[in-house]
Amino acid sequence: MIITVFGATSVVGKEIVKLGLLLEHTIKAYGRNIHELIDDAEQYENLHLIKGAMFDKSDVAAAIKGSNVIISALEGASDGTDNTRSLGMKYIVAGMKKNEVSKIIAIGGVGVLQANEDQMLFEQENFPPELMPVTLEHLKTLDYLQQANVNWTFVCQSTIIENAADGKYTVSINYANTVHETISSGNVAQFMLNEALQNNYPNTKLALS
Repeated sequence: MIITVFGATSVVGKEIVKLGLLLEHTIKAYGRNIHELIDDAEQYENLHLIKGAMFDKSDVAAAIKGSNVIISALEGASDGTDNTRSLGMKYIVAGMKKNEVSKIIAIGGVGVLQANEDQMLFEQENFPPELMPVTLEHLKTLDYLQQANVNWTFVCQSTIIENAADGKYTVSINYANTVHETISSGNVAQFMLNEALQNNYPNTKLALS
């Protein structure tokens, strides 16, 4: 499988690249400082490092061309000053349509999960105000996915710690899951790669913890 990874140098993105190579996928890793991703990149024939910015629509589309699936592990500031997640997703889905790529798995935030049938968590009175700016950015990202007519999965993880995958995590569709307070970056990456292959949660937002 050929996978374009956006946010490849993020905490989760690095694990996606690592696990993807171990599984012998072809990985197209995209980012501004992409050549800092791995020291011995030249030994991997199935790794392609693509230097580019998320706000360059043509570069994003070029990175998608020829891929079977997209994984977005984009990060950004959480204070409302950074629209890397949402504007990046706008350009990603445009590139997917241009290149007829239909499947994407993307990282989201728990604030856009459901509190009940009528409200998301961020719409509750007790939602932490300091989380509102980044949650609104995740909401814009989710909106782009829902309006794009693509097969998407929005992975809303709990607090991520940098650690390898052990396969111990829980999945909850639409609603938050607090079984574990943290999740390893490796487990998030493992889930996203599994979803790329198996397509168990199409057009779904879910909690991973």
